Amino acid sequence: MVTTTTTDFITSELAWLERCIAQRKLALKSGLPHLGFEATPCEGEGLYVDFIREHHLSAEERLVMILALAPHVRPDIMDQLLDDQGKLAQFRLIQSASKAQVLPTAETALQLIAGTDLSRRLRVCRYFEAEHFFFRKGVLDIVKSKSTGSQFDGELRLNADYVDCFLFNAIRKPKYSPEFPAHLLQTKMEWEDLILNDTTAEKISEMRDAINLHETLAEEWGLGKHIKAGYRAIFYGPSGTGKSLTATLLGKALGRDVYRVDLSAVISKYIGETEENIARLLNKSEDKGYILFFDEGDALFGSRAKDAQNSNDQHHNQLIAYLLQAIENYNGIIILATNLKANLDEAFARRFQSSIYFGVPKPAQGLALWKMLWPEQLKADASLNFKMLVTTKPFTAAMIVQIIQTLALQAIRKNNFSVGLGDIKRVSDELMKK
Repeated sequence: MVTTTTTDFITSELAWLERCIAQRKLALKSGLPHLGFEATPCEGEGLYVDFIREHHLSAEERLVMILALAPHVRPDIMDQLLDDQGKLAQFRLIQSASKAQVLPTAETALQLIAGTDLSRRLRVCRYFEAEHFFFRKGVLDIVKSKSTGSQFDGELRLNADYVDCFLFNAIRKPKYSPEFPAHLLQTKMEWEDLILNDTTAEKISEMRDAINLHETLAEEWGLGKHIKAGYRAIFYGPSGTGKSLTATLLGKALGRDVYRVDLSAVISKYIGETEENIARLLNKSEDKGYILFFDEGDALFGSRAKDAQNSNDQHHNQLIAYLLQAIENYNGIIILATNLKANLDEAFARRFQSSIYFGVPKPAQGLALWKMLWPEQLKADASLNFKMLVTTKPFTAAMIVQIIQTLALQAIRKNNFSVGLGDIKRVSDELMKK
């Protein structure tokens, strides 16, 4: 629900926008190039106020922001930018697809702020460049139409996530969409339920500490100029060894949402579309604190062709080059999971802080898994010795879960809850054939 402080501040910003519009129209009528815009004090609480303070927005940048936000809360303000005949041209406005609403363009912002003052216009143009954080972090976008015109004639659109963030004073979890092709991973398990081989567990603890202590090292230890933002890790090893669960529990322990990227929606056969899909995904995730989990990541991050003679190999190599740069510049957490590390392009390994192997549980971990997962309703008969079982045949955690689930269903159907070593062998053999 909208808080009072957020509502009051946005209301004051909208009133300021109206005054600026009136001043600019007066300047145009009087032939003056510019009338100064004095911003209202940035007071109160809420994510919109925090955003302005955090990024040290100038009065002009604030005006761009509230202009982009206005259609969502006070669409009537846009009508004030129409000329005396009710036409759009004066401030280069456009109409929505339904023709029911007038929308601002980047050119609207330039006209409103700079008017005919060329030096001011050139300075304000920088707010619409790719390097400005408005676009670098996906806050704003200029949505071009098919009609011809300057680069500033497209709709000035505020990212939907920021609209929700500013108006409802809360960051909503993203839904699966073409712009964000990823699903939220959740589990009822806790960190203490994770059973890994000692070496793997130690590597995961080091990764957890590195993420938690990043700001301490950057600010208090003076390493900010030398260490990269975000964190990148490779999880590799056989299926069912806990890579997905570890990523999910790591997010839970760090207080971060983990999203499994749908590679089928990211990878495209058309040239350039895969890069565009990745760019949208990373832009939407930028500064949100998400952990992006690329399961079977070798489908996207596979090795480059050494002798790229045909166009497909050349395009694949170009994609890998783009991904290397995009991953390196991303300030969040990325985890690539693969069964075979050799399938990944070796250049990725050099750019990732951690490369962690998930192997089949050793006897000690296997025994702990069987004991933790074994339901009390199943009764082990004299032939079933778990210590002997884990030394003769290692099972992954996923396989153990499958075996126990199958045994439990059979026990319920037959009303016989006694389980022996032969039962486990029979079920495991059946599952291995599938």
